[in-house]
Amino acid sequence: MSTLKMQLVALGCLATLLAVAVPAGAAITSLTVNRCLSGKVKAVGKTLAARTNCLSKDAKRGTPDPTCLQKASDKFTGDGNPASGAFEKLETRFPNTDPTPCLTFDDQSAFEGDIATYAASVPMETGSATGRCDAVKIKCTGKYVSAIASCFAKAAKSTGTVDGACTAKAAAKLFGAGRGCLDKAVARGDCTHASNQGFDLQIGADAFLRSTTCALDPTNPGCGCPTSYTFTANGSDADLDVGWTGANHDGDMPSMSRLTLLVSGCPNPTSPCGTCTLSGPISNPGGPSFANRRCRGDDGGANGTWIPCVSDSDCVGTNNACVFFFGPPRPDHLGFGELCTLTEIAGSIAGAVDPDSGTSTLTVPLTTRTYAAGTIDDPCPMCTAGTCSAGPRVGMACTVQGHGAIFGEDVSLDCPPFSAARVDARTFAITLGTGTQVMTLDGASPFCRAGGFTADRCFCDTCNNANAEGCTSDAACPPSGGNPGICGGKRCLGGSNTGAPCVVSSECSGGGCAVPGMGTAPNQCDDGICTPNTPPDLASTNEGTCASGPVETVCSSQTYRVCATASDCPVPGDTCIARPRDCFTTNGQLGDTVSAGGQADPVAPTLATLYCTGPTTARIINSIRGLPGLVRYTIPGVVTTN
Repeated sequence: MSTLKMQLVALGCLATLLAVAVPAGAAITSLTVNRCLSGKVKAVGKTLAARTNCLSKDAKRGTPDPTCLQKASDKFTGDGNPASGAFEKLETRFPNTDPTPCLTFDDQSAFEGDIATYAASVPMETGSATGRCDAVKIKCTGKYVSAIASCFAKAAKSTGTVDGACTAKAAAKLFGAGRGCLDKAVARGDCTHASNQGFDLQIGADAFLRSTTCALDPTNPGCGCPTSYTFTANGSDADLDVGWTGANHDGDMPSMSRLTLLVSGCPNPTSPCGTCTLSGPISNPGGPSFANRRCRGDDGGANGTWIPCVSDSDCVGTNNACVFFFGPPRPDHLGFGELCTLTEIAGSIAGAVDPDSGTSTLTVPLTTRTYAAGTIDDPCPMCTAGTCSAGPRVGMACTVQGHGAIFGEDVSLDCPPFSAARVDARTFAITLGTGTQVMTLDGASPFCRAGGFTADRCFCDTCNNANAEGCTSDAACPPSGGNPGICGGKRCLGGSNTGAPCVVSSECSGGGCAVPGMGTAPNQCDDGICTPNTPPDLASTNEGTCASGPVETVCSSQTYRVCATASDCPVPGDTCIARPRDCFTTNGQLGDTVSAGGQADPVAPTLATLYCTGPTTARIINSIRGLPGLVRYTIPGVVTTN
């Protein structure tokens, strides 16, 4: 278990993830019976608890005490004498010549770094506001890890089977029903985050515990090659950048957005598994909170997406079907009236994953449907107190399936928007992966079309046909009208020959000759120059700001709300702040690049995609977002396998 791996695990634990408790210990149900293993697992738990106790005291006082962390480190490593360290003493007691030797050797130093990295991630997640609340949250998390580690240590010492009652007791003490340690912390009222953060703190702790156990018990059956792969997005940490104007950059996803796939074809039956095949989707684990299948709706508009299903036979009516969704409805910031978006999996997903390194790539067909919002504060119908607040199922029962951080909404597939409010629908495919995707402006890139920028190059436009798919060059377009397609070329819009390539409107009987959407430009900065962020926006790459303007004034709490003064911000204590417009760091010059950076990790990967999208059917959306244009998603999350 490398320090880098644990750093990525830590980064993957910095947002709201789940709304139902996950199995404590992340699917570790047994350990090899080995007294050395028992001692090592227990030592990891005790050291982690000691470190988080120090960090808890730091948060309570508001000032760090490095001597406390040093003392915890010295106790684990031997205070300058490695032979006196926790692991080394066990390895001396149970050497290779012993009938039951340690399962691993010479890993004390590596584990010291891993423990320190994970411990440091906990206050990053809870916040470190001076006071009791964050301090208690930090300490609670360390105590939970230590308690689960003790359950594991008992199993390794005796029967090999983890006592479910032991792990359940530890989980109950962490949070739940208002009586857990985290619940009591929130009652103090001085938290950085108002919620108890129970699910995200538990999933992060369990990921650390699983990684630790698998490293110390290499033949553990819970660490073998998986048959399923579940990715749960860290919704509030996701970074969705849509369009070239920058007005819709830095969007998020609802928490609990989850995708589950089958794993097959691994070259080896146990770790290292090699590169395995991913296919699906399949139904999510986790019960109603993650139920991701609904009836699409029939030709008459009945039996719609709110009806849960397991197969097409559950969905009556012509052309109805049981479809998968990637997460609940997404509250969507537009800046001029908000939107609500449903993301349907539009077909079969194909891809590959290496469970040991965490590298993965997926081709995902999607259909997105966008709806005009009910109100500026609640773009999607909410699931409040078990019932839908609006939409066709207003007042009907629902289960919360996610939380939108920007708008503070609890959302659910049980609470869809009105179908009549739909303003756009589109089907396309994206490549999601842990690698880095890069686009570079070159001689094949289309010229920009907006006034004043026609000598510049743009990353994206649309092919000159009826589909108007996004493109990066002529080579990316299918033939049109018997001739090679043109990226950014004109086509007939409306009339009897809509979609046919054209030069002038007289060629389009009953229609016009144009390029749909907004005229493209590199960015919407007042001087045309996008300045890289200093410090950079760590949620993505190649993103900057318009130093020359435009400047947006928004409420500091409700960042979707435009304001002129603090009086325009209804939340008590809110202020009106100015921020420069975001932009992709391109100025339309050959050689400019934009990338989407994924990150491989077996527990906490980041999936990314970079693609061109065409315009919507709503002119106002195209104008505000800058469509056709570039889209980049950077989505950190947590992977669980079975």
